[in-house]
Amino acid sequence: ALLLLPVTVAFGPVVAINVVVFLCFWSAGLGAWALGRHVLGEVRGYDATTDRIALFATAAYAFSPHLLAQAYNGITETLFAAGLPLTTLAALRLYERPSLARALIAGTVGAVSTIANWYYGLFSFLAAGVLLLSFALARRDQFNWRRIPGAVGLAGVFGGLLVAPVLMGFASTLDGDS
Repeated sequence: ALLLLPVTVAFGPVVAINVVVFLCFWSAGLGAWALGRHVLGEVRGYDATTDRIALFATAAYAFSPHLLAQAYNGITETLFAAGLPLTTLAALRLYERPSLARALIAGTVGAVSTIANWYYGLFSFLAAGVLLLSFALARRDQFNWRRIPGAVGLAGVFGGLLVAPVLMGFASTLDGDS
């Protein structure tokens, strides 16, 4: 709302909400492209063809029936679906090479996904757990058993600290008379 206040003042609320919807589709596609590029790059190497192939992930995700239906229904909080692929990407990068910076990035991206939509935050958390388990099983030789648990814990604590004030504010509204 604050970012688009100038658009709302200059062009009105209809244009502003259309900009929000466009940005949601664009960011969802960008998140899917980044995740698709990363996964493809790990399998076949990073090159221009990898970038072009990742565009299929962009189209499939950004224009999925779920997101199109949410746009039609006008439920803007469910349109910010970029958090799902971006949280997945941040988790994968953290599992591949655990570090303080990657833990903080994963925690931040997970927190943004959660604050934007509580369900997407839950889905991101569950997907990161499934990825962690599958990563540990499929890449036993690459799994850093000493560093990953601490990095994942740090990401979770940091993300939780970012979400906590918003969650407490939200929870306080559940007991209100109105």
